[in-house]
Amino acid sequence: MLTTSLETIWKHCEVPSFHPKTHINLMLEHWLELEEELHNSFYVIAIHTSFRPYRLAYALNRNLHIQLRRSQEDLDLKRDDTDFHFPLFEYNNPNYFHQYDLIGNRSIQVGKSDGIIHYEEVENSLYSIGYLIPEHRKVDYFLKVDFDDNCLPLKEALHRINKIRGVQSAYILNNSQIKSINNLIFD
Repeated sequence: MLTTSLETIWKHCEVPSFHPKTHINLMLEHWLELEEELHNSFYVIAIHTSFRPYRLAYALNRNLHIQLRRSQEDLDLKRDDTDFHFPLFEYNNPNYFHQYDLIGNRSIQVGKSDGIIHYEEVENSLYSIGYLIPEHRKVDYFLKVDFDDNCLPLKEALHRINKIRGVQSAYILNNSQIKSINNLIFD
């Protein structure tokens, strides 16, 4: 039985400056840089409101002069063998290179009997609550904003969101402090 280590194989390689550990470290470094760039390519605005998703989308459309539309598919996330579905509204304007995504932070899955939810049983049945960003459980919605400098400035957008009657507060989250930031990276 012939066993050789990766080190031995690389010693006989024609490229003397290429070392496997160095190469792996460089690849990891580039991957981390790419991941950091991806996380910093958008802003996240946390919104606290009692509005239903469609009502908040309508209010944002009127105040930010955008056209959020309900996505054909919700944002799906699986936790502890339970599928959670988060409402997703999108607006993409390729002329100005900006994208807005409104995502609910809570998804409630009600226990089912015979595959059908009976409304009179909801109060007595088991239910699971899933959070898109668990470390921000009190946030109702996230507005993910990815834009070029040609669109509405972020501070102005935040000011307009906070003026919406029914929005208790809205503020920008620091992406580096969001542990579940990958839940906001989708396409």
